[in-house]
Amino acid sequence: MSKVRSLFSVVVASALAFSAAPLATAPLAAAQSALPLPPAPPMDQRLEAVLPSPSGDAFFDAPAVDSAALAAAAPGEELDRRDVTAMAAPIAGAPISRATQFQFRTTAADGTPTFGTATLLEPPGAGAAPGDELEGNPLLVYNSAIDSLGRRCTPGFSYANGDLAAGVSPIRRLMESFPPMIADALRSGTAVLVPDHQGPSMAYADPQTAGYTILDASRTGPIGRAERLGYTGYSGGAIASLGAGKLATEYAPEVAERLEGVAVGGVPADFETLMTSMNENLAVGLLGAATLGVARAHPEMLDLLTDEGVQIASAVKDSCMDEVSLAGATLVDIDQIATPGALESPTAEKIYDLARMSDRAIPSPLYIYHGRDEFWVPLGPVRELADQQRDLGVPVTMHEVPGEHLLGMFTGYPEAKDWIHAALRG
Repeated sequence: MSKVRSLFSVVVASALAFSAAPLATAPLAAAQSALPLPPAPPMDQRLEAVLPSPSGDAFFDAPAVDSAALAAAAPGEELDRRDVTAMAAPIAGAPISRATQFQFRTTAADGTPTFGTATLLEPPGAGAAPGDELEGNPLLVYNSAIDSLGRRCTPGFSYANGDLAAGVSPIRRLMESFPPMIADALRSGTAVLVPDHQGPSMAYADPQTAGYTILDASRTGPIGRAERLGYTGYSGGAIASLGAGKLATEYAPEVAERLEGVAVGGVPADFETLMTSMNENLAVGLLGAATLGVARAHPEMLDLLTDEGVQIASAVKDSCMDEVSLAGATLVDIDQIATPGALESPTAEKIYDLARMSDRAIPSPLYIYHGRDEFWVPLGPVRELADQQRDLGVPVTMHEVPGEHLLGMFTGYPEAKDWIHAALRG
């Protein structure tokens, strides 16, 4: 029933946004616009209205230590762990010997202490304790395209509580199984770390939040024993993987030294371009969700939303990927829930630049694959990304593969898989 209500809220909220344009030009609306408007709610109230609800699982809702201990902890310091093998095994995609979740100290986009979570999936034949087999061995860090707003939508919540409790539909489970990087790695005997890289605020598409979370997951507890790391992800997972790669040298130099390669596909390389390419078409639901996700990490963006925009954001704040994707059917113009000139404002330009991090070099070889027929996530900015990294001295391999965003995921995956596994072998 909660699934139906959530889906209903997405469709209704998107329809409300879609209807805003003609209403705004109606004579009555024009007359009303001349009247004094009530003041907008304070920023903290706006942020509170759009943050995700608790998941009901304390592991994902709050740190295992008090605020003083959290602030005193070093980035990456383990706060808690638990075994989730029983629930994770049926959905891991390949046989596992153990699944362990770690909670650790990390850093929010504004630089304040927070916590993160990640799940370690170990192949058959693992040692007696979590991470025993990582000593001197490679570890694949798989950054899922979470592309969601609710805390129950993360891979970690499903691994701990099962798909039924997480409300994962068969369609979403199928979507999350491709590309099958996790299953292929486990079958090859390689352990896989799956970070919940959007953080507890579910800051979808924010590369700072994702980057810090992934880097701290890579050095927490026994994970720090892994000699070689490889980061990979597609679409939203590519944003996360690139964020981690670009922040590694400054934020976690010891992790940067272990990073052997970053392989990404379907790369949303330039947010400013996406505001046009994904607007008023079937991708607009994901665009709106990503905009809200970034605003959770950078609350100054909420000033760019109208009050109606905040109401819509609040209505969809716990939606998962399949639900926000369906909202694209409204073909809404995202400008209609933003203040005039919002997308060209200094605040927006600041966010675009933060997301690009165009002066940050990834400390390892980079592999990029992208559909040559992409229309939602254009190819041009991806070519620019490759050129920028080359200019910074990064060895870059780029493959333009047949297809658009969905087909390109399949056509580009085999070579990407081979590349990242070769990188992990050194």
